[in-house]
Amino acid sequence: MIATKTPKVRSLRTIKKEILKLVETYVKKAEDLDGVNTNLIPGLLDAILGDYNRNVPAARDAEVLNVMATIISKLASLLSPQIRPILDAVFEPTLGMINQDFAEFPEHRVGFFKMLRAMNITCFPGGSSTDTIARS
Repeated sequence: MIATKTPKVRSLRTIKKEILKLVETYVKKAEDLDGVNTNLIPGLLDAILGDYNRNVPAARDAEVLNVMATIISKLASLLSPQIRPILDAVFEPTLGMINQDFAEFPEHRVGFFKMLRAMNITCFPGGSSTDTIARS
């Protein structure tokens, strides 16, 4: 875990976070959703989900969860075949981080629930009506 605090690793993680924010912005603004799903998503998921899953908790970036929430919200049913691999990669590691100490990893907690909410609303039949009822 000490390696995550070295200046070089911190700099690399900052670059990674900025790239994830850039990808998130690109997906938010994208109009060719089929193209994004076909050309961007497979490589992106391979790169960020495997890294997130394998890393120690201190090296997992909450931006991964945020970008996944945005991608899921934007691509909706186009991304349905990818939901299981996404959950396989992030569910247990994130849950292990956020259920131990409720003060640690607040950004992960928010990103995780944003991602789950996006999945519920866009990828499962009836998710939108459930969300409408919850807001009432």
